[in-house]
Amino acid sequence: MNKPATGWTTIVSWLVLALALLPLGCTTNQVHRVTAERLIASASTQADHEAIAAHYEQEAWVFAEKAKDMREMAEAYDTYPYSFGPIPEAQDSLVSHCKSLASAYEAIAKENEELARLHRQIAAGLR
Repeated sequence: MNKPATGWTTIVSWLVLALALLPLGCTTNQVHRVTAERLIASASTQADHEAIAAHYEQEAWVFAEKAKDMREMAEAYDTYPYSFGPIPEAQDSLVSHCKSLASAYEAIAKENEELARLHRQIAAGLR
């Protein structure tokens, strides 16, 4: 009869499973890129351009949320200076990096919004 799994055996089993499934995430992302590239290359209908616009709108939302998160993190770093112990100068650097990332994410969100707007304009012209 088999012995029941111990805590370590269970942890190792889950770790092996997670590592085995890790490439699937990469494959899905690669498929998404190929699909998006094909859709852009073959876009000729209103529905095609509406789908591309929806994709860019979703990306804009994702990056706007990332920007919001980074602004909140900058505020948290600024609000709790006592948590940096013997390296208080780290606080300014952390706040600065978070604000910089927030600005970059906001710029990416705006670019995606513009791409969506252009594809909606193309779609409207195909009606």
